[in-house]
Amino acid sequence: VPPTWTLAELEAQFQLNLMLGECKLLHNETIVKPGVPLSELAVGECCGEQEELNFQLVRSAVPLVATASEDLDIKVWNADTGYCARTFGDHINRLKDFAVSPQGLVASCGMDCMAYCYDPREGTKVAVLDGHDSIVSSVTFS
Repeated sequence: VPPTWTLAELEAQFQLNLMLGECKLLHNETIVKPGVPLSELAVGECCGEQEELNFQLVRSAVPLVATASEDLDIKVWNADTGYCARTFGDHINRLKDFAVSPQGLVASCGMDCMAYCYDPREGTKVAVLDGHDSIVSSVTFS
């Protein structure tokens, strides 16, 4: 039996993944554009009963681009749409370097003597690396 969700549950489950471009949601073989409330999709009636809405979720690999700037933020962008999917802003002083791992993690370091590691797909901070007594000038993954 396929899962059954309300429109609100479906939006909560998949809207961010749609924005990131990790998947495409199809309704009647038409791609639902990110940001369009699913409640706006036409719901027909047949024989006095509400018609069931059928969706298909298609996973896709979309390249993400990470940028860092003097505003102390790291932003992760969907390379296909140009949509800023995530902003990480934990540094309190200028960034010196950042790196992206083959698995898609983003690490940053800066003049605040700190380094951080983030998972942009989950939107979480994975690690705080705070053992330095001076500026952290470089970060890399092996």
